[in-house]
Amino acid sequence: MKKLLWLLILISISQTGLAIALGDTFDNKTFSENNTPTQTIKLINEDKNSKFLIYQITSSNSKINISVNQNTNKIFAIAWNDKFAINFKDRLGNYYSEFQKARKNPKQHLPLRSIAIDDGNLSVSQFGSMITGFHGSARVNNLAPK
Repeated sequence: MKKLLWLLILISISQTGLAIALGDTFDNKTFSENNTPTQTIKLINEDKNSKFLIYQITSSNSKINISVNQNTNKIFAIAWNDKFAINFKDRLGNYYSEFQKARKNPKQHLPLRSIAIDDGNLSVSQFGSMITGFHGSARVNNLAPK
């Protein structure tokens, strides 16, 4: 029974990808627990003097870079290249409601399928299509290292 449950969990993770959101804690334990055969996580900046770390998560459909504040282990920025449109609620986590408020009064009006929001603390942009793929980034300034 335990083996079947573990198999179902692995299948679920491989189909939905790693659930990473702004403000989540990402440390060595998270790193080691979430490397799977269908997705790899690697550290792409190894500067010991840096105040943040950048990890790259790669799967067959996407490439996601996450920036983690070394002092707090909190994710303060996410950038993505994905074949499919992302679920903003999943990627923005607790900042989704702030995103919804800022989206009602955007500072820039861009063509259909593009998003650019910046409310001073949260900035989100995405562009692309099902043909070219979707590219974007999100950042929370008050989580970034000073």
